[in-house]
Amino acid sequence: MFSSYLFILNVLALLTFSEFTSLEPVQRISSQNTVSEQDSFKKNAFNVLEKKCNVCHVSKKRVQNFTLQNMDSLSKEINKQVFVKKKMPKGNKIALSVEDIETLKLWLRNLDKK
Repeated sequence: MFSSYLFILNVLALLTFSEFTSLEPVQRISSQNTVSEQDSFKKNAFNVLEKKCNVCHVSKKRVQNFTLQNMDSLSKEINKQVFVKKKMPKGNKIALSVEDIETLKLWLRNLDKK
């Protein structure tokens, strides 16, 4: 009786082990989605910066001040001028819409998650 019990345990262990060894490795899909979401937040925020900020913020050489390459490094200043001091953008013609504000906030909040 004890040997049949031991036999059943061995069979169960073998079946269980063979099921686990046939599984494919777990891929970190969620982190890939997070990176892709962050890229999306950044691109959407850049669109806001381009249409609402680069209109006025261009250098003398007519080069945009805000680019996809430098916007993350300027994020603290953007946050300060737009949300803390509420100085930018100036004028009603280029005022930020509610959607623009949410887009920028979403990008700024997700910078820390990189």
